[in-house]
Amino acid sequence: MTTNNNSIEAALAGMTHEQRREAIDRIDHANAVAEHNEREAAIKAQVEAQTETSLKGNQWLQLQQSGQLRSGQALTEGQAKIAAAAAAQPMNGNAPQALVDQLPVTIGGINFSPIDARRMMERGEVSRVDYAAAVNAEVARYGYSFS
Repeated sequence: MTTNNNSIEAALAGMTHEQRREAIDRIDHANAVAEHNEREAAIKAQVEAQTETSLKGNQWLQLQQSGQLRSGQALTEGQAKIAAAAAAQPMNGNAPQALVDQLPVTIGGINFSPIDARRMMERGEVSRVDYAAAVNAEVARYGYSFS
């Protein structure tokens, strides 16, 4: 080791002040690059670990991997909320208004948003009987009825 230090000292002694400064700058730069690469590797490892944790908690991905979800099908946040609300309610009685307000309905073969269907019924464009039948058809999938 002392032989190596002696050769470095001899090399530095044979350099001009400017050459020594450039050599020191190159060494400092190499150290900075090494530190940067270490930090970058640590960040990448952290991101990979967090991504793995996130993927484990991803409901859509789990359903797709288990074969319960076709690849072109999406589970929206609204669909997940509807399913959770329906699962939390007892499977009898009248449908909660929150569920009725989220489910699209089909009247006369045409799909309507829940708000549009209710407004059409209120304006008399759709009969109350047709509206109630359409809502009943939707909430029945969750074990409820609508009156």
